Amino acid sequence: MSTRDAEIESAAFDLLCLLVSSSRGALEEGVYTASLRLIHAAERLAELVSPLAGDEERRAFYERTAAELGAGSTGAYLRSAEDYTAFLDSAVGTVAAEIRKDNGLG
Repeated sequence: MSTRDAEIESAAFDLLCLLVSSSRGALEEGVYTASLRLIHAAERLAELVSPLAGDEERRAFYERTAAELGAGSTGAYLRSAEDYTAFLDSAVGTVAAEIRKDNGLG
């Protein structure tokens, strides 16, 4: 296994563990904390696949998305439910724009 493959496998293992433990924790933590864990998983996934992206534009999307999720999620979560909801709305907008672009709609 190459060093890069080992790094990817290790990151995927970490993500798998986060998702499984988060699914159990969500039962007691409540909706906002469960949501924050999902955002952290999305951030890790974007970091993981960024180097594998087929083109520079998609790589930039993954890198930008990972950075935005990492920089904004916890702070917004800690400030207020309203700030966190606005952060999530913005994150959904970012992903929706990429989906539209992929489908030739924007």
